[in-house]
Amino acid sequence: TLLIFVVLATATTAVPATQVTQHRAHVALSIAFTVAAGGSISGPISGGSLNPAVALGLTGLGRLGSASVGPSLLTLLLICSLQMLSGLLAVGLFQVTYGSRERTEEDIPVPLRTQLLAEFFGTYVLAFGVGSTACLPGPPSVWTPTALGCLLAALVYSLAPISGANLNPAVSLCLGLVGEKKPAEVWKFAAVQILAGLAAGISCCLLFAPAAPSLGPVQPFSFVSAGLLEVLFTFLLCFAVLNCAVSKRTNPEMDGNQSYGLAIGFVLTAGAHAAGGISGAVLNPAVAIGLDIKHVGVHYGLTWCLFQCLGSVFAASVFWPLRPDQRMPVEEFRAYKPTLRTKCAAECLTAFIFVTTVGLCQLNSNFSTSVVSAHAISNNNNNATDAVAAATIAVTDGAALLSTAAREVPGAASAAIAAWPSAACMMVLVYCLQHVSGCYSNPAVTLALITSGRNYLSKREGGFYIVAQLAGGLLAGLFCAGFRAATGTNAKLVAPLPGDEFGPVAAGFAEMIFTALLAYVVLAVCTTTRPANWTTKQRFHIGLAVGACYVVGGIAALRLSGGLLGPAVTLGVALEAFNWGLAHIFVLWQLAGALLAGCLFRLTHSEEFKVEDDEDGDTVASRSSVF
Repeated sequence: TLLIFVVLATATTAVPATQVTQHRAHVALSIAFTVAAGGSISGPISGGSLNPAVALGLTGLGRLGSASVGPSLLTLLLICSLQMLSGLLAVGLFQVTYGSRERTEEDIPVPLRTQLLAEFFGTYVLAFGVGSTACLPGPPSVWTPTALGCLLAALVYSLAPISGANLNPAVSLCLGLVGEKKPAEVWKFAAVQILAGLAAGISCCLLFAPAAPSLGPVQPFSFVSAGLLEVLFTFLLCFAVLNCAVSKRTNPEMDGNQSYGLAIGFVLTAGAHAAGGISGAVLNPAVAIGLDIKHVGVHYGLTWCLFQCLGSVFAASVFWPLRPDQRMPVEEFRAYKPTLRTKCAAECLTAFIFVTTVGLCQLNSNFSTSVVSAHAISNNNNNATDAVAAATIAVTDGAALLSTAAREVPGAASAAIAAWPSAACMMVLVYCLQHVSGCYSNPAVTLALITSGRNYLSKREGGFYIVAQLAGGLLAGLFCAGFRAATGTNAKLVAPLPGDEFGPVAAGFAEMIFTALLAYVVLAVCTTTRPANWTTKQRFHIGLAVGACYVVGGIAALRLSGGLLGPAVTLGVALEAFNWGLAHIFVLWQLAGALLAGCLFRLTHSEEFKVEDDEDGDTVASRSSVF
């Protein structure tokens, strides 16, 4: 049902009036995300074919290879019939939600009852996806956090034109706090979302009995530690909504961005990997109450709701100081430039969130053995506390099995950073604050910008950026150190050291090369002149490009150095472990990589140094750059 609805909602509807370009960069992503999420979540239950043609093809291949492979003809007929009926259900849902808008060329407002129906459907699907992963037997899939992030992104893209795709009482509360929703609308949205969460929890209990979803902190962490992470990543989720979907700077008139769904969805991916092994990384009061259905949401469900609402309030409180132009009249808005204080605050915040994500993923990868042991103990002894921990892990996988390959790497590199969730976090941050400070979050990238010329970033401003980024990284290191102390993880496994098979030179050279790649991509993708034939000023690809560098560097340098790729991360990780290791050596190599990137950029992009004034008196390069 969801797949057909996403296709109809994203690929067959009229281009929004707020979008100057006719291109829809998100259509293929939305459909692919739905297939990925549906296949991952329903695969262990039904095979996750989601398509009669795929079901027939797989059955045919199976029977050609072996008579024992594939479902019976009766089962196949039942699966295909249900898929066809689901398609009809999706058509009916589309007619109810989009029908009136698509039958007229006028931009008529969506009735409140239609918005509430869309919120119920989206929240139910999201909560059911989370709950079903919690109820499945056996160890959780390593791809569960990614599947849930893809699911949320697809829902946001398909339902945003109807209801705004809040799908979360914390998000609705945040929108109300910044004046985007009236108080009456906030309460109605929240009530419908909580009802959808309860319905999803009941559905999971009925379908997976005697298994049932559960909620609570994972041992040995306290509910306060778990609650802090719920606050932090719910803050990031609401902050992504405000900056990517609400901000007028990110969505100028007639040129709205298409990256909002990607940014919002992948907060869940990053948070699930970083905090899933501690709190479950639910980030949604409706889902929390649904997971706590055995206690009607009044046990840990209510506690988690309070933490998540607190994160929502923090997001609204931070949004206004970083985006003062949101309330400005048109003329002041056009002339507004962020102050240095605002830029430094943004850099410190992004560095803190990014390094915290890196540190928690690294911590979880080393703690995974004991977490899996707790899962086994709960199954054998039926201990209530351990059962809650095991079920919570199953909700989001919590990075417990993310670094299976990393654990097999000898020496300190066994605790290497989980590259994918770190990259997802950086992608989200870039999409959130690219128009405030550039969201470099990395002193090496800042150095590359300073040395690349063009007066793009002055030495004075760059110096303040570096101080703010290092401060954010060090604060994150102290924050993560408390969680590491609770696990008793060997500090050597967390400290910035080369792998046992390699020396400092090999590890440092890897850091230099991949830091150079990261800095060069930022220079080439984010600071160059916009092509003259582009009708939009939006650059959908920049977050993906920057995030991809962290994936490549984190995986390729895994056994060499851990793929830290920046002084803020390196020093933050060292402080987390209270073990300096070779942090100073790594930082020097990373800064050398930044200088190398600046030199390469000068050689490959010489046209960027030809300053020409446009009709407004601004240089083309500075006016058309993203940051």
